[in-house]
Order: sequence, then structure tokens, then C-alpha cells
Amino acid sequence: YANQYLKKHFKSDILNGLNFVRLTRFLNLSNHLLELFMGWEDDHFCFACGNKNHDGLKLHFYEKDGKLFTEYAFPKKFQGYAGVVHGGMISLVLDEVTVNLPWRMYDTPVVTAELTVRLKKPALIGQKIIFSSWIEKEVKNLISVKGEAALESGEVIATAAVKCFKVKLEQVEEKIKDRGL
Repeated sequence: YANQYLKKHFKSDILNGLNFVRLTRFLNLSNHLLELFMGWEDDHFCFACGNKNHDGLKLHFYEKDGKLFTEYAFPKKFQGYAGVVHGGMISLVLDEVTVNLPWRMYDTPVVTAELTVRLKKPALIGQKIIFSSWIEKEVKNLISVKGEAALESGEVIATAAVKCFKVKLEQVEEKIKDRGL
């Protein structure tokens, strides 16, 4: 139902030129996920920033000059090759810092629709990494956000280009109720 509903009702408004199949693949929309959107709440168990998740990173964010920042030094349990941070962990934090910026600026739920990460240089275990993000542009319900991971020296070790999809929960709930879904 979720895919049919979104294809029928949001194609021209929200997708704005995106390939629908590609977007749903990235969002992995299903009936279950749509139900989560309808009752979305922060239970503080997010792996990246949740303060109740004992296994999580517990990231803290700060804003400066229109950018969002977080810092983290990965412990050994997040290594790929010996002494090197797994690239997936760098990608995870880039995703988190980029998606949190629109949440803070628009006070509305967003999800990552597309994440492209370029890993430029390995990060070492225990090395402090500064992650930052900034909004590049907004077109209707899609927000393009850029991000980067840098060492304390300022050397950029990874970049990210992210498309965030704004989710207006009240409108989704109303349209579902109107359609009897």
C-alpha cells in the first residue's frame, strides 16, 4: 500500500523529477515503515545519537555559522583493517550529521533519500574526527546537504552528498485517513 500511495499522491509534489523506483529503494518504504512514520517518536535509542543506546556512539551536535558539527574518536571495536576505522562508520556519522541539520533547521522529520560518500584517506582508531554539514539547496521537499569528515589539522578525509526527504507526518496521516488506507 505504501508504494502505491506514494506513487499516486506524491509523484509530482515530492519526487520532483526523481526516479520513483530509485527513491523507494533508498527509503525502503513498506507498510511497516509508513506506520513508523505515522507514529514516529524519538525513543533515544538511535545508534548514532541516542543517549539510551549502550552500544551506540552517543553523538552530540553543535551549530556554528549555519553548519552542524559533531566530533568522535572511534574505538578499536569499529576498526576495519588493523588500526583503521571501518569506512562504514565514517559513512554512518556523515549520514547522521547531514540528516540532523535539516531536522534542526526545519523542525520537521527528514529521512536520507540518497547518500553518496567519498572516502579520501583512512582514519586511525582513536583519532579525533570532526564531522560537519551544510545545506546546499532545497527544492520542494528535497534538501541537498553536503558533509565532510576532517582531522583536527583540517585535512578532509571523507565527503558526503546527501538528499534528505522532508516528511510531513500530519499530511501523510490525513491523506491516508482520507483514502481509507
